[in-house]
Amino acid sequence: MGKGNYILAAHNLHSSRQALFSPVFRYVTSGNKINVTDFSQNYTYQIISREIVSPQNLSALNPTHNATLTLITCDQTNQKRIIYRGKLIKVEKFKCLPNHTKRYLRQKFEY
Repeated sequence: MGKGNYILAAHNLHSSRQALFSPVFRYVTSGNKINVTDFSQNYTYQIISREIVSPQNLSALNPTHNATLTLITCDQTNQKRIIYRGKLIKVEKFKCLPNHTKRYLRQKFEY
């Protein structure tokens, strides 16, 4: 995280709120901010693009020079892939996050 092309791929089950990327599919658009943490540092990325590609298009896996977040999930038909790209805009210590955010993550991920 915070260097090169950090890639995350997960399922999007349109009917499920539990599948990891279902909220991404439903709500994320260009300009939104996404936080990724390793519980030591928190990385904030701003989504700069959304692209629909064929499953055979692997260009999203290419390395980048700048710190980039790449999220990959399927479309509602499972015939295409949706690629979200974000640019790194902020890095901060996890302990500096608001207490309500840390509490939520502790409960959700039992770290």
